[in-house]
Amino acid sequence: MRHLNKAGTAALCAFLPAALIAGTPATATSSIAATTTASSPMPEARTGELTAVPAKRINLPGVVAAHRKKSLKVTGRAGIPSAGVSSLKARVTVRSSQTGRITIYPTGKSGGRVTIAVRGGKSASRTVTTKVGTKGRWTFRNQTGGKLSAHLSTRGFVSTSIANSATPCGRLAAAPTWEHVVWVVLENHGPASVAAGAPYLSSLAAKCGSATNYWARTHPSLPNYIALTSGSRQGIADSGLPSAHPLNVANIFSQLGTNWRTLAQSMPANCFKQNSGAYVARHNPATYYTNLGCACESRDIPLPSKPDLSAKFTLIVPDNSHNGHDVSIGTADDWVKSYLPKVLDSAEYRAGKTAVFVFFDEGNGSGDVETNVSMFVLSPSTPTSARDATRLTHYSTLRATEEMLGLGLLGGAATANDLRAGFNLN
Repeated sequence: MRHLNKAGTAALCAFLPAALIAGTPATATSSIAATTTASSPMPEARTGELTAVPAKRINLPGVVAAHRKKSLKVTGRAGIPSAGVSSLKARVTVRSSQTGRITIYPTGKSGGRVTIAVRGGKSASRTVTTKVGTKGRWTFRNQTGGKLSAHLSTRGFVSTSIANSATPCGRLAAAPTWEHVVWVVLENHGPASVAAGAPYLSSLAAKCGSATNYWARTHPSLPNYIALTSGSRQGIADSGLPSAHPLNVANIFSQLGTNWRTLAQSMPANCFKQNSGAYVARHNPATYYTNLGCACESRDIPLPSKPDLSAKFTLIVPDNSHNGHDVSIGTADDWVKSYLPKVLDSAEYRAGKTAVFVFFDEGNGSGDVETNVSMFVLSPSTPTSARDATRLTHYSTLRATEEMLGLGLLGGAATANDLRAGFNLN
């Protein structure tokens, strides 16, 4: 297949049966047998309770004409998750030039109606808790003869989920049997840089957990990504293209057959093995493993606006305009702030059986030296403000992921310190 161009390879992969594409998952090079986490009884999920949030204002755009109605999106903003919300609690303030009533109800649903009486030219406020309607919206019906203006201040929400972007951690007393693990990998900043310029990332340490003694393996990027996914740097000391470093070795992708996915921002085509604009192949390790065959064509895809986390393992790699490589840590922080909530509000995370690791491939500097980097651990069973000062490395992340998904341990993962213990993942 090496003689086929990109289009020819894609065409052949589309032709091959799925079973042939998947092949037989590669076995670990380590002599240690596959390790699985003992199943713990799932504690009763704390759903149906009110979760308080800091008060934030949401304005109803413009005005509502007399005897008209207008809907307002109330989820996915002001601290309210974008999915899995059944009801919202808010302080609603309305004002009309004429006396009458204002009715608020869940858009497209029956029941849950709330009425507020208003006097002409005066504001009226009421704290209400009512259902959220279609697409996370409330409808305001103006039953006065004047123009209506309104805003609300969020107070809390009732969730149908075990965990979500507002309450991602501290939701389960014991670790579940994990079904999904997600990595979000950023670039080239150490803990001091994160503390000084990344308020959202820093907030994850309080909401969830952080490894305070976590170390990248080396410089530059590529050997770190290869170490992360195969348990060894495989002799690589530069960041050459896949054509310069074809690897036929066991890796976490080959262990999983086709039950994995890479989501690479700005990648122009599936499994793209060249650099293109802000996309660089060296941050996309699956493109280096020749033993993945057609699985790379189908599983290594451009980052969508909404992540698909249905695979057992998902690697999310922002491009160099958003990962901290060619931009400030503040820009990387803004990207994580905008995208990570989509991960945490996914069906997989809300079900309570997904863990997310957000970390950096390496710190500043150069040469074959380890560098201290930030690692944030998010899962429904991870206690809030969890800290672990155990010396951990990229091999610890690989070990944790393999053990959580019931895989054998590859290379350095077999002897790495356990990342799971400090964050209630086992």
